[in-house]
Amino acid sequence: MFSPAELFEVQIERKIQAPEYQSTASALNAVYQFNISGDRGGMWNVNLHDRHVYRGEDPLADCTLSLSDSDLHRFIEGEVTATSLVLRRRLTISGKYSLALKLRQIFSQHGRA
Repeated sequence: MFSPAELFEVQIERKIQAPEYQSTASALNAVYQFNISGDRGGMWNVNLHDRHVYRGEDPLADCTLSLSDSDLHRFIEGEVTATSLVLRRRLTISGKYSLALKLRQIFSQHGRA
């Protein structure tokens, strides 16, 4: 089982800096804030403007997602969809919902998000 820190700081960081991801990052042109609760939780923001992941909170993020570390793992592994997590109130989204619908473009190689 991966840790959220490994997911964001290594895997997602590597993906969004890859040359083949440049057009996707430019098209999304957003900052995603992830607030992960649980023993291995924390806060990370995925900044697609400069294509880096930062630990901590960005209060000006375009889309903020909050969920537990276990639900994040289940989401990444394709065991549950974002829609089902929202309907069960295990994922909260604030900001631009349209960006939340594009999460697959960030997590695509990490499961069936």
